[in-house]
Amino acid sequence: MSDLQRHWAKSKLGLTHESLKEAEEEAETDQVSELPDIPEPVDDDSSSASSVSSTGTVIPSPNQKLFARPQGISRGRTLEQIPWTTYFERELHLKSASEPDITYHAYLTSPVGKGPLFVMHHGAGSSGLSFAVLGTEIRRQLPSAGVLAIDCRGHGTTAVPEGSALDLGLTTLSTDLLNVIEATQAEMKWRQLPPVVLVGHSLGGAVVTDLATTGKLGSSLLGYAVLDVVEGSAMDALQSMQTYLSTRPSGFATMQAGIDWHVRTRTIRNSVSARSSVPALLIFDESADPARPWRWRTNLAATQRFWENWFVGLSKKFLGARGGKLLLLAGTDRLDTELTIGQMQGKYALQVFPEAGHFIHEDMPEKTALTLVDFYRRNDQSALVLPPKVSDLLRQGKKVPCVNQFTSGQQIAGCQQLDIACICGNENFLSDIACCVADTCDEAGQEAAVEYARQICSAQGIDTPEDVVCRNSTSTSQAATTTTAAASSTTSAAADETESPSAAGGVTFGGGLFVAALTWLLAL
Repeated sequence: MSDLQRHWAKSKLGLTHESLKEAEEEAETDQVSELPDIPEPVDDDSSSASSVSSTGTVIPSPNQKLFARPQGISRGRTLEQIPWTTYFERELHLKSASEPDITYHAYLTSPVGKGPLFVMHHGAGSSGLSFAVLGTEIRRQLPSAGVLAIDCRGHGTTAVPEGSALDLGLTTLSTDLLNVIEATQAEMKWRQLPPVVLVGHSLGGAVVTDLATTGKLGSSLLGYAVLDVVEGSAMDALQSMQTYLSTRPSGFATMQAGIDWHVRTRTIRNSVSARSSVPALLIFDESADPARPWRWRTNLAATQRFWENWFVGLSKKFLGARGGKLLLLAGTDRLDTELTIGQMQGKYALQVFPEAGHFIHEDMPEKTALTLVDFYRRNDQSALVLPPKVSDLLRQGKKVPCVNQFTSGQQIAGCQQLDIACICGNENFLSDIACCVADTCDEAGQEAAVEYARQICSAQGIDTPEDVVCRNSTSTSQAATTTTAAASSTTSAAADETESPSAAGGVTFGGGLFVAALTWLLAL
């Protein structure tokens, strides 16, 4: 008890010096002995990713060691690696005629029936097993789906000639991805490629976007999904990449220690994903450090000269390539200006998982799979029911509905199909449109069709008549017969005008112009 407390007790409570002394002695006997200090752990694989994210207002005493890491592998969870056979039906070792010196390695679960094939490309320093858990979740939600996860050159177990310079340029990686897809088709003896959805994480996002831009997959490509990479933030992150690489451990004593480091530093926030993917990132090599023989399989620092090439122009290519587009991010702050504008214009689908880290697909495989399956279903063209073609209806002698169809292989009044100036210059153009829709559209619909065509012609500076009347207004049944005959004639004959009688008397029609004019109009 302090002197101030003693003085207060004497004056307020009337206690004597002897009473105070007895109370202090009793208090001392009731005190709990101070706990010994927790030993300082020895752990040199620290990372900024494992530090506390916020600072408290109450600062604990340094000897309490509240934030000390436990030594060794954490208790209460297993860190044994999970084999790839848990997730995929087979592994492939593929050769390509364009790259005969490389043996590509990939993991495959084949699609069932007409199911899609999700083609996965990992990020720098990772491997195809990065998508192991995600692939299983996709098949759980869409059992007919197939998954092809590749190891790009310099990663995983894709074999490149020893001593050769490693080329990780974007064009090379894009060509490799196409080679793997085509070689897989040949290996599996597929007559044609299944519907393809490209999925790329980080560097892989740039690769799948580049391949989509080339159009080399043709109509097989339904769309592409990019996971947590955009041009602006990626270019900014490159400035600190070397710093990050210098802070991570150069090796691990055991495979389990490597898995534990990824989970503890929250590099991968799902222990099952880490147990599945991390083993492919490490290779046993005692030559450098016998105490830490499990070394990184890919030397990321040596790939620095390729980093900028991977991401320059990514946003523009992502928005411009054909096919459905999906962007999955761990935070909206990663969007750059070009993608923000594109999102406002509805050019692509955006999904944000703020609770995930950079490895979205490993941290949250179930939600990522749900998003990808929904993306596929929205872009699945086989589910679309298209209306019948105009040419087929005319050939069957049926009335032509007001639908948006396009019949190829015809000319319009001797003009090329999209030569608007030539088409609008034909004096019978507008009246033939009015006749063609007379049986299937009401008066307002006929006027709308003619007005639409007039606006197109006016935009080309071509004057059109104010009053347009179908000269076969009494009946169009004979006109349909004339049209059918004209459609089966040759292209040159379609350009000639023929006399065709009708129920109302002699009416002059433009032969093939009659059919082709409506086809051209409705195709615009």
